[in-house]
Amino acid sequence: MKTKDKFPVGRVIVPTVKFIYDREMEIKNFKEKKYFQIEGTITKGDKEVKVEFDEKYDIEENKKENLKKQLEEKIKDLKGKNTIVKDIDEKEIVKKPKKLFSLKTIQNYMFNKYKTKLSKTLDYAQTLYEKTYTTYPRTNSEYLTNEEKEKISKIIEKIQKNENKDIIMKEDKRIFDNTKVESHSAIIITGIVPKNGELTEEENKFYLAIKNRFLANFCREECIVNEQTIKIEIENTDFKTKIKGTSIKQKGYLQFENDLTEKEIPNFEKGEILNIDFKIAEKKTSPPGKVTEAELNNFYENPFKKQEQDETTDEDYIAIMKGTEIGTVATRAGIIEKVKNDGYVISNKNNLQITDKGIKLIEVLNQLGINLYKEKTAEIGEELKDIYNNQKSIDDILTKVKQEIKLGMNKDKEIEEYKSQSIGKCPICNSNIYENSKSYYCENWKKCGFSIWKQICGKKINELIVKELLERGMTQKMKGFKSKSGKKFEAGLILEDNKVKLKFE
Repeated sequence: MKTKDKFPVGRVIVPTVKFIYDREMEIKNFKEKKYFQIEGTITKGDKEVKVEFDEKYDIEENKKENLKKQLEEKIKDLKGKNTIVKDIDEKEIVKKPKKLFSLKTIQNYMFNKYKTKLSKTLDYAQTLYEKTYTTYPRTNSEYLTNEEKEKISKIIEKIQKNENKDIIMKEDKRIFDNTKVESHSAIIITGIVPKNGELTEEENKFYLAIKNRFLANFCREECIVNEQTIKIEIENTDFKTKIKGTSIKQKGYLQFENDLTEKEIPNFEKGEILNIDFKIAEKKTSPPGKVTEAELNNFYENPFKKQEQDETTDEDYIAIMKGTEIGTVATRAGIIEKVKNDGYVISNKNNLQITDKGIKLIEVLNQLGINLYKEKTAEIGEELKDIYNNQKSIDDILTKVKQEIKLGMNKDKEIEEYKSQSIGKCPICNSNIYENSKSYYCENWKKCGFSIWKQICGKKINELIVKELLERGMTQKMKGFKSKSGKKFEAGLILEDNKVKLKFE
């Protein structure tokens, strides 16, 4: 393949780029559908509850106004009928806390709550471990071993004595399970407490997350919630909907980590006639969301699981023990940074987005018939685990790999020459600006000398920032810059005298 750029590949790099590529293609090929839906606002005392009725009405543009008039007539008819609480399904549930943290789940927690990058979370984890405040961070388990019970009991006693927390030692299988620990246990506090002012604000957020998850799992009081499903119908029509909500009967672990997402609703009674205000809402179907670092992290752990779920399931542990996962918990944050640095992916508002170079990589691998996708990576991972468990020898695997490399080398295909697409125009000579591994440069660079480094004062400068700078001559103020002393500051970039400078005002 002729190219003016490098295309690094590997058994973790390629599935990463392919995962993001596939999502971008889904978004690109998504066909939006518009529809009307009748909504209602139920007023009960001083509270309002929004509801959506089940039926949806597809909009055809040339018949849109007609359909809207029909629905307006329908609403007039509905207003003359009673909206009734048909049934109430109520159940009391003992709610369990989320499991202790693995590296993956603490990374996802910090990303979802604070938008902290996976690589940054790993840095905090390493710092707190080295300061002996938390345990070893590079673990894929959310469990402790049975042999650790005495140690945990001492940590709990110390917390009870110093902080008067309502926690007790539990020998719960959800916490202690040797079969779910491969090499390192879940990340927990050690009982050595940081002094005031010793941790940075970000490190303290991380420490408290781990501490509160630990306290939640050993909380004495059970968490009891009342879950309600209110079934609502409009008399003599097919219009019906449900309201779901939760009320807390006993707080339990929620005092340490409140992870309730269900809304609280007022009390309803069966047969009650409701005061409801109807309206027609115009809506449209949404494309899949762009990939986030947390979502990619879930994919790495079990690349064949469809549903998104931060907690590691029994199915995931089977995959981990078998070697089906992609990469290791210790390397995944670095891989995400690598695919960015290689120019395959950029970060955009906490999402990961494929670049032209990333698209070209997947297209070329497909044309050459080179399979380094998740299926092949999982197969290699399982074979490596077989070697670890003495079920296969290294020679068995090497022989197979050599054969596959030979097959790939013997494929003779003409691939169109690749050159990355222009990012913009040079402010000096109006030539095209291209990207390489270290900078964004003018194709006429040897004569005009214009380029923009990919890192300025410790901040990574991505393609979107460069486009804004070239188009407007300046960017908006951004976080992430660092002085030589390590102090963080905010600034914009500005083109002045054909050079890139920091703008503080």
